[in-house]
Formats: sequence, structure tokens, C-alpha cells
Amino acid sequence: MMSDLPPGFADSSRGVPVSLHAHGDRVYLGIVNRLLMLDQAKEPVTMSFSLDIRSLTCWGSRTQTRVAATFPHGCALVWHDSSGCSTEFFASGVSNPTVGFNRLGDLVVASAGAFQVYSTRNRRLTLVAESSRAYSEPIAVLPAPSFDQFALVSDSGQVKVFELP
Repeated sequence: MMSDLPPGFADSSRGVPVSLHAHGDRVYLGIVNRLLMLDQAKEPVTMSFSLDIRSLTCWGSRTQTRVAATFPHGCALVWHDSSGCSTEFFASGVSNPTVGFNRLGDLVVASAGAFQVYSTRNRRLTLVAESSRAYSEPIAVLPAPSFDQFALVSDSGQVKVFELP
């Protein structure tokens, strides 16, 4: 119920939760421009952004979770573990990005006609591959069977699997 949210989260003029993602015993909730991180063992953590959150996706272990948030332009990656949170903003030139992780924890950012792949190891975001191949607007980025692969699902229903070099 919206009235049960922490102060400042219930804004009847702007709507309801945008995205919800559970990972282990943690729950991540994107509401308008705020990310609420809930952990059974700790007090809730709230982060505010200058843009509204479009989507959330997570990857990681029980000790460290990576939370990718998308905005109308660009993305943020939040590393969340027992020592706290750190955030890195990236892909600011990408409009309406779609994101997902492959099985290695690499973060794929896709938009119409292009994608970028970032390593997320050691609390660092490093561009490892990119392509400007023409294809339809992606609606999902999915892990593929092999650890070095990922799949893009287009708005036309086409699924394309890509392999990292």
C-alpha cells in the first residue's frame, strides 16, 4: 500500500512503483526517481536520482548485488553490499536503454541499432564490447546458455544471440 512507504515515496500526482526486483533476501523498488533497497537485516536505504527510473535489473551473489537502473537517457549501476552502496552513471547518450546481465555478470545496454557491454567486476564499470549493428528496438536483454553470450529480444519478437569476443 502506498501509505506504508517511507516518507516522501507516496506522491499521488506521480503514480505507483515503476519497477520491483528481488535478489536473495534483498528487494529493490524503483518509485519515480527513487531507489528503495530493502534488506531483512538492515534499515532501508534510499537513493534519489535526477531522472525517473524506467526499469531495474539485478545480478550478483548474496554478499554483493549489482543493481542496474535505466532512465529516459542513460543508466546507473549500484553496487550494494554489507559495506554500503556506490553508484556509477554511464551510457548517458543512450535513449530508452534496455539492460540485462549475462551469466558472467557483464552488463549489456541495448537500444535501437546498438549495444554496449560492460564488465562489472571489482566495483568497476569497464566497456568491453560495443556494436552498432542495425536491428529492431530491444525489449529485453537475457542471459544465453554460454557464459560469454547474451540475447536481445526485439519488439518484433525476434531473438538474437550475441557472443562476446
